[in-house]
This record gives sequence, C-alpha cells and structure tokens, in this order.
Amino acid sequence: MNPKNVQAFVLGGQESENLLPIWSRTHLAGSRVFGEMAEKTLKEDIAKKLNQGTEEILKLKGYTDRSIGFSVATLVERILDDQHMIEPISTCAEGHFGIEECVFLSLPVVLCRQGVASVFKMEFEEDELNSLKKVASREHDFQKVIESERES
Repeated sequence: MNPKNVQAFVLGGQESENLLPIWSRTHLAGSRVFGEMAEKTLKEDIAKKLNQGTEEILKLKGYTDRSIGFSVATLVERILDDQHMIEPISTCAEGHFGIEECVFLSLPVVLCRQGVASVFKMEFEEDELNSLKKVASREHDFQKVIESERES
C-alpha cells in the first residue's frame, strides 16, 4: 500500500511526548482506518513509534534536516501557490478547541498566500479533544518555565 493513500493528522506540541495522532480523522483511500472500537493497544503502539521516530532517525542518520527541508518546501509551495490547503502547523491555540492558554500548538490551518487564513474547525472525539487540552496545558507550563528563566 502506498503511503500517499493515507491521510492523517498529528497535532499538539513540539516535543515527541506531546504529539497527538488524531485517530478519528485517519483515513486510507477515503475509508476511516480506526473506528471507536479500534484496539487501544494498536493505537498506543503506533503513537509510541511516532513519538520515537525522531529519536530513531537521529540515532541512525545523525540528522533530520532533509525531512525538515522537505516540509518547509511543501509549506512554502502551498503559500506561494495560494492553495488553501489544510496543514498541521504551529499556530496560536488560544480560543480554538476550548484551549484557553496562550500557547502555540500544531493545529490544522488553512494556508493561503497571506499565510494562515484560519484554523480549520476539525471535529474530534471527546478523548482526542481532552488530550489536546492536556497537551496545551503542558506546553503552557513549559512556556512559563522558559519565561521565568529568561526574566532571571
């Protein structure tokens, strides 16, 4: 199966433990891959491998610059071509999906020539939404630590 047939969103924070796969919106050739009854251990195993992915690449290759470069080139193309594509990129989460903190998270946004046109109002399962709010809280706590260290 070609990976291009898979559509999935990974949202959340910048550190691997704060990455959040959105299982309810994962599709293979238009068909939902994981339903409500999907095996929890399978999802946990995939999430664990996702979170270990960067570490594994660094261990094997020593760098991740090509994937970062490819991602940046794709985002620039979406913006310059005014494609209005939905991409998960870091943006201010305050006021979106019930997040009250001023924190930057990877969220689904519509990209156009002006940059971020809007945050896409994706529907989440209740547990996914709760997990996203927990990630926002953890990232916000981390931001506060950085701000206090910068002020000292």
